[in-house]
Amino acid sequence: MDPDITEQFSNALYAIADTLPAATFCRLFDYTPTKIRSKIRRGVWHEVKVFVRDPDGQIHIILTGYKEWVRSSPPASDLTEKKFKSIGNRIV
Repeated sequence: MDPDITEQFSNALYAIADTLPAATFCRLFDYTPTKIRSKIRRGVWHEVKVFVRDPDGQIHIILTGYKEWVRSSPPASDLTEKKFKSIGNRIV
């Protein structure tokens, strides 16, 4: 998706909703429920900052918290470069 369109869509969405049920968030932002649960379990996403649970225990994503998390996280390529070192043309 075009980054400009994604940004416009995100801004419009943030203007009308402050949270989304996890299932809706997954459809709109190309996440899977497993990916969301993993981020929560590993402590990557913090409760009350990036997600909340409704009285029935269902997860809702706080859109402003998600947006802050996206902008504060290093790109995945930076994480990969730090995690692995290469010797010649091999990654170890």
